[in-house]
Amino acid sequence: EWLKHLSAEGFFQHPVVPERKDGGIRFVPWPQSRYLARLASSEPQKVADIILEIPFTENVNIQSDLAGAACAMPPEQAVRLIDQAKAWASGPNAALSLLPEYLGRLIGHLADGGFGDAALDLAKIVLALEGIPEEFDPSNPEDRVIHRRKPEAVLRDWDYKEILRLQLPALVRSGGLETLKFFCNLLEEALLSEWGPGGANSESSIELEDYSYVWRSNLETSDRPGNEDIQNLLIGAVRDAAVQIGSDVISVEEVVSELESHVWAVFRRISLDFLHKIGAPGLSLAGSRLADEDLANRRGPESEYLDLLGSTFSGLSAECQARILKLIELGPQTDDLIEGVDQEEYARRWRWQKIVVIKDQLPSEWLDEWKNLSEEFGISPNPHPSGFTAVWRGQNEAAGVEKLIAMPIQEIIEFLNDFRPGDGFDNASQEDLARELTQSTAAEPTRIAGSLSAFDGVSLVYRVGLIRGFKDASIAGSEFDWAPVLQTCK
Repeated sequence: EWLKHLSAEGFFQHPVVPERKDGGIRFVPWPQSRYLARLASSEPQKVADIILEIPFTENVNIQSDLAGAACAMPPEQAVRLIDQAKAWASGPNAALSLLPEYLGRLIGHLADGGFGDAALDLAKIVLALEGIPEEFDPSNPEDRVIHRRKPEAVLRDWDYKEILRLQLPALVRSGGLETLKFFCNLLEEALLSEWGPGGANSESSIELEDYSYVWRSNLETSDRPGNEDIQNLLIGAVRDAAVQIGSDVISVEEVVSELESHVWAVFRRISLDFLHKIGAPGLSLAGSRLADEDLANRRGPESEYLDLLGSTFSGLSAECQARILKLIELGPQTDDLIEGVDQEEYARRWRWQKIVVIKDQLPSEWLDEWKNLSEEFGISPNPHPSGFTAVWRGQNEAAGVEKLIAMPIQEIIEFLNDFRPGDGFDNASQEDLARELTQSTAAEPTRIAGSLSAFDGVSLVYRVGLIRGFKDASIAGSEFDWAPVLQTCK
């Protein structure tokens, strides 16, 4: 009865507003919201009625209390507060206090309580990414340096990770393929933020390159455990959602169709990894992809292709096996090799990588070939296919850090102005040269800072490289004059 009387007296109609002072903000606790959170489990309908009448507030402590109250109610009462929860998640302070944790719990609570659509709608706001700058032009090298950026979420990475870890299974159980589509679209948005509308230097006219095989060489785990960024977290979410859904042939076909409808290269890798994990229900789809000449020769999904080949080859039809062996016999069909690579040795290693994972299922006519290749390269599969080092050598050298350090300032400036990037994947770009400039600046910040104004006429790409070098030098504890650096930043 207390709730009824307190509500009638307007006790819950005046939430305390945040206090702003000296450029800061303080979120003052409100006893009323904490009172409602304590009573939500015992008086869920009355508490929900009162929350619906509370005016919106930007006080994130109050929002956290009310979101916690929603989590303590039965789902049929909590879902009545979905519009309020969306407003809290859309607010300017959504990443603060305990609000992300409670919103995450509410997503799972609604999903497991039979309100999957409401849970997914809330997840779309809570897990939203920040937009791409409108002025981004992927064809402009300077824009690729200045505006290309790692995607960021509204939430902090830790909160984002915890919501995915704890609530993804419930979202998939309730939303199925729609949940997978949502996370695929989020990952595509993240890649767009990083690489721009045209992707990186794509080798395929129907697939956008993202070089995920470099920064996420193993789909099973991040290359930087404990320090995952949004792209890595979303790759894990898409991979896990796909496996959770794909329990029968129909589901497998739907999952693969969804994954392969996205043009970024990492989706094809996830699709192959999914078929590898799902086993028998995906055998027909696995065979068609293993016999695809373009896929067999592509560098990006090589690791996933080999895993799938090794796990499914014995279960494929004789006709499909013969097609795959014919591809292996033909050898690599690519001219994208770094200058100086022994093409014959590369072709032998390429065939060995395919044969070594199916060595126990080889027909008799292949045994001599296997014997020769195993004597040269061994009998155990390489977990990191060497084709990567044969066709991609990482960051290309434009001048070399040591050479830049040895150059007089004027010679560096002349080199920057005269430098022209070459064509092809393995040629140094302006970004490569800017990266070297960052490293050389970090090594000798005092010298560069003393002549920084002389760099005013060089490309913005290089000036950004210089500033990043000063940042790295500062982190490393180097002392130098910041005045010219700050003047350049203006």
